[in-house]
Amino acid sequence: MPRLIRRFSEVLALLDRGNFEQKVNEAVTDALETLGSQASEKGKATITIAMDLTFDKGMVQIKPTLKSKLPEAESFSPTVLWVHDGAFSTQHPSQTDMFSDSDKSERATASTAAG
Repeated sequence: MPRLIRRFSEVLALLDRGNFEQKVNEAVTDALETLGSQASEKGKATITIAMDLTFDKGMVQIKPTLKSKLPEAESFSPTVLWVHDGAFSTQHPSQTDMFSDSDKSERATASTAAG
């Protein structure tokens, strides 16, 4: 009588001929390393394992596939600028610029006079 396989774990062990288990282990390791290096200490990775079963005259071929989606690289912080006369500006149109060149020279003069 032929040996019958009824457990998924046994089928999974048979799929290793093409180093499938090794590739899954690498995907898990990459996911853990990427998640552990997130500056925000939050993230999500997805590892998808699928099996295509092709049946032909009593024989079944099983072809596994592996997909891994790692978290996207963290983005840079936004910089706020305003648009004025068709160009970028660090100054809001209705407010004075705290960091203008004339303010810097006035502060330097005031600090020299105070010192």
